[in-house]
Amino acid sequence: MNNKKNLISEAIADIEYLEDKDIAKKETAFKKSHQRKFGGPPGAFEDPIYKELKEIIICKDLKQISIKRWDELEVNFSNQTIRFCPQLKQDITKVTNEHNYNAIKNNNMCIAIPYNGVLQQVLDDDTQQYIENYVFIQVSRRLIQGFHYQEEYDIKENNIEDAIKFILYYIKEDIENSRWKDIDSWIKDYQEFDIDLTIILENENFKGIVNG
Repeated sequence: MNNKKNLISEAIADIEYLEDKDIAKKETAFKKSHQRKFGGPPGAFEDPIYKELKEIIICKDLKQISIKRWDELEVNFSNQTIRFCPQLKQDITKVTNEHNYNAIKNNNMCIAIPYNGVLQQVLDDDTQQYIENYVFIQVSRRLIQGFHYQEEYDIKENNIEDAIKFILYYIKEDIENSRWKDIDSWIKDYQEFDIDLTIILENENFKGIVNG
């Protein structure tokens, strides 16, 4: 009797294994099909824009911006502290202390620094404002993309003011075309990243874009 029970248990286990395997194959096929359809990455949130922001890229001209994050830039295998930004067509050098920061800045080079690190605390007001705008743009990239990154929907502007305007016009269009998304929901989305969208909306350079 026990042998019979064991055989039945083994048979059931084999059937469940085959069923699970079949389900897994179907799920994998669906995911691949879904990725091809929507142009998404291998898995949601695997793209650098969905990960925690670790570096701030500061351009030598504070009116310019590297839209791409450090992890998205082209790697320099001969020097791990330098990466190339194809958008700006410039090298970005990573520094972690004030001495190196000043040395690079004095040579009119673009710089990457640790986000919320000690170095960030000693920078001047103009650079602090630049960092706030950079963070806003990076968070906006994530919110605009939704669950799957698609290059064609990414921000293309190199000018920081134009990039912010692009974001606000996107929000405006999204509100106008959505049945459920309004300005309050966008404000709430940004609040999750400790960003007050109303400050941007009330800025003289951008006032009236969304609510006008």
